[in-house]
Amino acid sequence: MSEEHWVFVCESDGLEDEEALRFDHGGQTFAIYNLAGEIFATDGHCTHEKQHLADGLVYDGIIECPLHMGQFDIKTGEAISG
Repeated sequence: MSEEHWVFVCESDGLEDEEALRFDHGGQTFAIYNLAGEIFATDGHCTHEKQHLADGLVYDGIIECPLHMGQFDIKTGEAISG
């Protein structure tokens, strides 16, 4: 992918380890994560009721939805529990 398609979100050192940041762009919401210095992005909404995942708890590479505690693997996007 060429750099013309990249969108600046924040400085890489502006996101603490196991922190999530909500980012809205182009009519979509994303969640940006820092896992031990690696930056990941997922859809910003939980699959249940469109709750913002960036408001959830990040631990051990998992994001937990703040509404109903659904869990997703941040690196793969796989749903771990519903």
